[in-house]
Amino acid sequence: MDEREQLLECARQSNSAIKELADCENKYLKLFEKETKFKKREGWVWLGMILCPLLVLGAIIFIITGKEPSAKTLGTDLTMCVVLGGIGAFCIWRFMTHLKRKNELAEASAKVDRAQDNPALSWIPPKYRITTYIGKIIEYLQNMRAKTLQEAINLLETEIHQATMENLAAIGAINGSGY
Repeated sequence: MDEREQLLECARQSNSAIKELADCENKYLKLFEKETKFKKREGWVWLGMILCPLLVLGAIIFIITGKEPSAKTLGTDLTMCVVLGGIGAFCIWRFMTHLKRKNELAEASAKVDRAQDNPALSWIPPKYRITTYIGKIIEYLQNMRAKTLQEAINLLETEIHQATMENLAAIGAINGSGY
């Protein structure tokens, strides 16, 4: 049995570890995407958390000390307090959700690390224990583009470099720099 066949056998034996790693990576990426969306609006959430309670407090103080409440203004003032309080509560709820998601993201990252450290994946260097890289390495071995792990990794690095250069060229074309 040559090295290529041994590597393919290792890949077959580590199928469950690869699937577990893929599941962990997918969960992490979903949480990361949600966190990225939140980060775009984080400033507004902070502003709401600070301003809305202050506005509600100011409205309550105005109602109590500013003038005698009449039937006309009391309803409007209370409505304003309720609306601003609701906005403040919503902002606080969003921030608490963000904190919960940050903890979930840290846990998901730790699970990815544990899945990458699975002994079934020891046939692959740690740098390449990412499901897309593992899939490419297995594909190179199956299609006989590589006979050894080193050849497969060299092909992978070449493709990564080529994709990087193509992306930089596309960005340069968009920006007009002609990179």
